[in-house]
Amino acid sequence: MITSWPWEAPAPPKPKPRGNSVSEAVKTRMGVVPVAKPMGPDPEAVKSARKLEKLLAPSPMRDWVIPAILLVIGLLLCTYDVMHADRAPATLAKAIPFVLLRVILSMGLVVGAIFHGDGVF
Repeated sequence: MITSWPWEAPAPPKPKPRGNSVSEAVKTRMGVVPVAKPMGPDPEAVKSARKLEKLLAPSPMRDWVIPAILLVIGLLLCTYDVMHADRAPATLAKAIPFVLLRVILSMGLVVGAIFHGDGVF
């Protein structure tokens, strides 16, 4: 016995949507206008810029104290080197002119290298 007529049969199930199956290239070629992306700064870029600003803030310790200590240590080592270059150690009075000459020549070499590098590159 027939329980239902063919025109009374239940409708076939609809296929489930698979998501966005059309690529962006096809949409562009077909003339679909893309959705506008929100304008504004990137939160990660803002966060890293603020961190960099904190690092670049003036610091007397980094800008003055540590370089001064390193210069004094360098002068003391240069003086020690000049005084003990020979077998007989020289006095401080004899070493000072040589130390000053070394310092002046070293500064001249550095400044000359800076100007040469600026002119070449």
